Formats: sequence, C-alpha cells, structure tokens
Amino acid sequence: MKRLFSIAVLLALAISGAAQEVHFDFTVTNSTGYAIYYRIVNEENHQVEATYPCQNGDNYWWGYDKPEGKLILADTITYQGTDYTLVAIGDHAFCGCSGLRGSLALPQTITAIGEGAFKGCVYLNGDLNIPSLVNRIENEAFCDCSGLSGTLTLSDSLTFIGAKAFYRCSGLSGVLSIPNGVLEIGDNAFEQCNGFNDMVILPKTLELIGKQAFKGNANIRFFSIKCQSPPIAAANAFDDIPTEIPIYVP
Repeated sequence: MKRLFSIAVLLALAISGAAQEVHFDFTVTNSTGYAIYYRIVNEENHQVEATYPCQNGDNYWWGYDKPEGKLILADTITYQGTDYTLVAIGDHAFCGCSGLRGSLALPQTITAIGEGAFKGCVYLNGDLNIPSLVNRIENEAFCDCSGLSGTLTLSDSLTFIGAKAFYRCSGLSGVLSIPNGVLEIGDNAFEQCNGFNDMVILPKTLELIGKQAFKGNANIRFFSIKCQSPPIAAANAFDDIPTEIPIYVP
C-alpha cells in the first residue's frame, strides 16, 4: 500500500512540475511595482518579447500575480547589465489580465502583437494606437477588450489582421481606417465592433476578407473601398450591417 502511495505522489509531483514550467527568460519589476516577464527572441541583437510566466490550460498566469492598474512597458529593458529592445508583445502575454486599467501605451519598438496578447483585458480604455512598426496583429490579440472607448489607429506597416483580432471591442468608435498594405482581414476580425459609427475604409492592397469579419457593425454610415480589383470576401463577411448604406468604389 505504501509503495502504491509513493508512486502516486511521485506522479502527482511530476505532473505538477511539468505544469509549472516557466515561459520566460527573465523578469524586471516596472515602475508600478509589478513584474513584467520577458523572453529573449534574438540573443545576438539583444531583442526580447513580453510574455506570460506560466501556463496551465488557458491560464497563462498560473501561480503568478497578474499585473494590475496602468500597464507600463519600456522599449528598452536592462537586465544584468545588458540592454534589451522590446520588439514584440508575445502570444498570450497579458491574456486574462482583467486588472489592467487605463489607456494602453505600446512601445514604438514593437513589430508584432501576438495571438491573444491582450485577450480579455476588459478594463483597458481610451484610444488604441498601434505603433508604426507593427506589421502583424495576430488572432484574438484584442479580443473582448470591450472597455477600449476611443478611436483605433492602425499601423501603416500593417499587412495582416488576424481572426477575432478586435472581436467584441464594442467601445471603439469613429472611423475604421484599414491602412494601405493590409492584405488580409481574418474571420470575425471586427465582429460586434458596433461602436464604429462613421466610415470604414478598405485599402487598395486588400485581397481577402474573412467570415463575419464586420458582422454586427450596425452603426457604420458608409464604406469606402479603394481596391481596383474586388477582394475575395466570405459571403457573410458583412452580416447584420444595414443594406441601405452607400459604398464608394474606384
């Protein structure tokens, strides 16, 4: 009986140890007093991405305190005498951090925003300005960030907007201008973003619009489509948008 009990304990410890495997290379406490976790993505050029500490299922902060209040991210992080440049917000970096408050100021050094990076950060608010070097916003990056309450300014370097990237960001308002250079808007990318209440501008480079990409944007007043050749669009890409609004084309 004791032998069976010992084996069970060892198995439990092994499983627990596997679940607690960390996902970062180092951590630095920021000016607000909580830890930000970083993973080195290019040792030679001293480049890092912000990341989550530990995963257990869909909990990317398992066993660690989530940051709260204002999120302050520096473009340069010093660790053990070496300066690292922050070049990305990694996959799931702040997923589920519902204690974050206030506007989101992203460093101008980042080039990508990873999958689910800010998913579920429901109390972030104000305008959302995507830094000028960002070329990809991955799936669910800002999914369910319903507290964002201002305008959305996208990067001129952007080429890809992933599935559900801004799904249910219902507080964003004004004009939705997709910059020239974007090739693909993923499935449900702007679904239920019904706060946009002016114009949607689609760029001349656009090639693909995914399923239900703009579904439920019932307050849009008109579309301006810059494409000389119509992009491929799913049949339901514009579900639940008023049919009487004008569409401007070349």
